[in-house]
Amino acid sequence: MYEPAEPVTEPGTTARTETSGGRLAAGSLNARHVIFMVLAAAAPMAVVVAIMPLAFALGNGPGTPGTFLLAAVVLLLFSVGYVRAVPYVRNAGAFYAYIARGLGRPLGLVAAYVAALCTRLTRRRG
Repeated sequence: MYEPAEPVTEPGTTARTETSGGRLAAGSLNARHVIFMVLAAAAPMAVVVAIMPLAFALGNGPGTPGTFLLAAVVLLLFSVGYVRAVPYVRNAGAFYAYIARGLGRPLGLVAAYVAALCTRLTRRRG
């Protein structure tokens, strides 16, 4: 089993640069940083809130709330797994680092390229 990273509990610390090896320096993230990362990851929920009235108005009755409930359960399971994995990955490489650590570097690279491709395909040209 992997050993967890040392927890960062220093109040009032500020972000520092990475150390060698692609790892974060000790004390570089505090609660405020983590809160803002979670808020940024949850920003797509604004889309859900924006389309929810339309979904209820044009939806198929109980299917709409059921879909939202299912999505909430999936997000809850994901967030529990993500929080449990955080102490074991000492890298600032976003999801690549987690996938590469758990499933290997080749699958981590595939996931990174798929994420980059999806991001590129969903952006509109101005």
